[in-house]
Amino acid sequence: MKIRHLVLMVFWLCVCGLTGGLIHEHQKLQAVQAEQIEIATRGESLARELQRAKTRQQEILNLANGAEAQCKAVEQRLVDQETAEAAPVSAPKRANHNSYAEALAKLIIHDPEYQKMYMARQRTEFRAYYGRLYKQLGLTQQQIAAFENLIIAKQETSYDLMASMETQGLKSSDPVSVKALQTATKEMTDKLTTLIGKEGVDACAQYKKDFGSATAHGTATSLASALFYTETPLAVAQADQLVKIVDANTVRQKSKAETNWDTVLIQAEPVLSPEQLAMLKRQRESAQVAAQLAEIQRKLTAKPPGS
Repeated sequence: MKIRHLVLMVFWLCVCGLTGGLIHEHQKLQAVQAEQIEIATRGESLARELQRAKTRQQEILNLANGAEAQCKAVEQRLVDQETAEAAPVSAPKRANHNSYAEALAKLIIHDPEYQKMYMARQRTEFRAYYGRLYKQLGLTQQQIAAFENLIIAKQETSYDLMASMETQGLKSSDPVSVKALQTATKEMTDKLTTLIGKEGVDACAQYKKDFGSATAHGTATSLASALFYTETPLAVAQADQLVKIVDANTVRQKSKAETNWDTVLIQAEPVLSPEQLAMLKRQRESAQVAAQLAEIQRKLTAKPPGS
């Protein structure tokens, strides 16, 4: 009897041990299966992310190709226009249109697509140009949009008038041209007055007068961007003073502007911190190198006389 009980006890222990092992192995199997499911889920997520990245990459590539095609199209139109307008050797010499402003105005007048692109680019720069005026006048977003639409409309009207004058063989000093320009200017002023009031129109005129040159604001904007993530970002008051310094030392001659940068750096020293002044000097050196490279490229791509 005792032996029987002992055998049963040993058998029961064996069964319990085997059951415990099976349970443990089953738990391990469940853990492995759960891990496999997690890996599979993670793999699907990574696959989706990869597909999204590929799609975005293709979108960027398409945008780049489209921009490149637009640039090539504009370049080709310029070449075609230059070829079409080239005068024969025996023909009288055409008026001088070498200045950048004249060439740009002519291109805008004769190329509606380029005019549209140019106006779109102008609109993107309005906030940088008029930003302080918007804040000064306390304009709402709706008023800002209407203001910018009026500026664009005025520019479009001006170019349309220039095209009309050229078609009729009129000069800008002709009475008809002067009257048309005065009428367009008055309409623009009336619409601005309705939008922002007479005080706002006067403030806008004074703002343009005090704004300074493109060189001055380009310098301040470039320096502010370079210092944005540093420990010495450019303050608004510093930017305003720098604009005045650069503008006071810039001489304009027709379509060209010359800035005395040696004087600018001396006068900017009490306005800027040492780190800011060092960055301004580095940017000036970089601009000088860029100008030299541009001049070399211009000479290399210039057409030989008589070609």
